[in-house]
Amino acid sequence: MSEHNQHSVERQLIEWISDLSTMDQPITPNTNFVSSGLLDSFSVLGLIMQIEKFYGFKFDVAEIANTEMQVIKQLSALISTKLTSK
Repeated sequence: MSEHNQHSVERQLIEWISDLSTMDQPITPNTNFVSSGLLDSFSVLGLIMQIEKFYGFKFDVAEIANTEMQVIKQLSALISTKLTSK
């Protein structure tokens, strides 16, 4: 799916995280949405479900458990890779 490049995935993630968060703070591709307090565990689960539904794939448990995936840039790179291999 070439229309989903990493930059567009980052923008989509920032929008979703902003919608799910109760905090009003700047969000960049380098933001860790868990350690920054933007999302709690329930919101993270909601984000994961939203990603899977929107992009049409499932994450592996190991991917979800990887704390590096709490950074928007890292998560968008994983999503882009998964979309390319679809």
